Amino acid sequence: EAFRNRMAALCVVLSLSGLVLNLRPSSRLHRSPAVVMGGGIKQSRPSAPRTYDSLPQEAVADAVDVLPKLVVFDLDNTVWTPELYTLRHLRGYEAATSPNPVADEDVWLLDSALAAFHEMTTSPRWAQTKVAIASRTNKGPWAHALLQSFVVPTADGKGRCLGDILSFVEIYPGSKTQHFERLREDSGVPFEEMIFFDDALGGRYGNCEPVSKMGVLSVHTPDGLTAERWRAGLTTFSDLKASGHSTARVVQGVGAKSGAGGAAASGVIAKYFSDKRFGFVSPSGGGRDLFFHESSVEPGLRVRPGLAVTYSVGADKRGRPECKSVAASDAAGAGARSDAKSGSADGAHVRLRCFSMNQPFAGLVAHGHKTLETRNGTMFMGSEGEMVLLHVGRRTYPDGGKHLDIMRRAGVAEEDIGRLTRLPRGFDRGQVVAILEVSGCSTARTISLSSSSAASTIEHTLTGCLCWPVQLGETELLDRETRCTHDIEHQACAYGDDMGKYATRVLRTAWLSSPVPMRGQPGLFNVQVPLAAIPDGWKVRDGTVTQGSSDDVSETDLVFEFEV
Repeated sequence: EAFRNRMAALCVVLSLSGLVLNLRPSSRLHRSPAVVMGGGIKQSRPSAPRTYDSLPQEAVADAVDVLPKLVVFDLDNTVWTPELYTLRHLRGYEAATSPNPVADEDVWLLDSALAAFHEMTTSPRWAQTKVAIASRTNKGPWAHALLQSFVVPTADGKGRCLGDILSFVEIYPGSKTQHFERLREDSGVPFEEMIFFDDALGGRYGNCEPVSKMGVLSVHTPDGLTAERWRAGLTTFSDLKASGHSTARVVQGVGAKSGAGGAAASGVIAKYFSDKRFGFVSPSGGGRDLFFHESSVEPGLRVRPGLAVTYSVGADKRGRPECKSVAASDAAGAGARSDAKSGSADGAHVRLRCFSMNQPFAGLVAHGHKTLETRNGTMFMGSEGEMVLLHVGRRTYPDGGKHLDIMRRAGVAEEDIGRLTRLPRGFDRGQVVAILEVSGCSTARTISLSSSSAASTIEHTLTGCLCWPVQLGETELLDRETRCTHDIEHQACAYGDDMGKYATRVLRTAWLSSPVPMRGQPGLFNVQVPLAAIPDGWKVRDGTVTQGSSDDVSETDLVFEFEV
């Protein structure tokens, strides 16, 4: 009898529990929109309608040389916010049916996304580019309805429907790689001519990394599409195209999803393996040690266990947290940064532009043997007389040993070939190793050598090298006949058919006093190196070539000259 009574009581409890559970879904239908949403809100709801006059009138496209043929955007927390799956308070949520989310009330476009769409509809630079959407949302009907609801302001005040701007729309659950296969098929645009903006980097739900492996330049937008991410993506695409590098990469961004709201954290170096170029930081607030690579370390920092550092938290290719931008904290003291020449403390740093080359050609340039750098783009255009730094990439350029044949043809001894193609002791790949002066100008001229002039050469007064008979200090567009002359091939260390079309003279080079570990980037990029790493004879003084001592050098002057 007691057992039956307990079972009856249990049934009553279970019945009441089921009643409560059945009531919960209906209460969720009327929840206030003001609740905190799981996907986060990247930007507050606009307080007033955005007008044509309120949008930026300058076009980012005007500042770059090459534009993609297809621009692809993710939707949730890239173009608009909040993410559609968080709108559980709306009726019809389960099947994404009517009533739909209201544009600019339930969901709103990010300011920079609206500015990007405005630019692509008003700037003539975008006339040959198409726009597409690739979204994995399971709220497809809502997404399509919103695309037809948002309006991009125009000068006539009428505005243009966002959906009308789009040439291709891929909205369905699945994978982004499937989306892009369809986009390539429908548009006829190859992957290397596309650019993709998405807030999800890698891991199980990541998009940027798998799409980049297809050959698409993918721009990580952890805080949604911002003006900085828009500009960084277009600039990187143009630089990669100009330099002939692959677009199969991710332009990473550090923001809210990168940890701790993007704010700097502090910790102590727990372990450092100098031979392997990585280590671990122990966070001050406790928790697991975080990995860091030497390329993320502040230039000139003397990394050692026990060093107090600050860092930001990012993610590796698998989505795992790791340290970025590792720098000495105020508690580390001046001795944390080394003087490259004497080992004494010295916090002076300078900024210069830098470019990256792979071996063996980086060594040939730094040794002063390769005096002509050829590219398929005008990377050095506008750099007349400028001092730039040389970074050595991690890979070996596969030219099949052709540079060796050319050097032997020029009479270079085997012993010298070995020396010129190697880096000196203490210098390695993945480092900034040398400073050099390149020629350049604001416009390129096409240079042809007739049979009578092909054999004619002049001697450069600074380097003593032989060069083609035109005025120096210019980036020249060389025709095939000119490129295939022996003199040009010897200076470029490449056969004419293997060269880039644009040739730039390397006027002078010098090894740094000590190398600076750093991650390479495409094109010309800005780097910060210790002032003490700049070799003797290259100095900062009012932007002019001077002789004499290097006293009174100002660390704030950023123009480097060398003593003649």
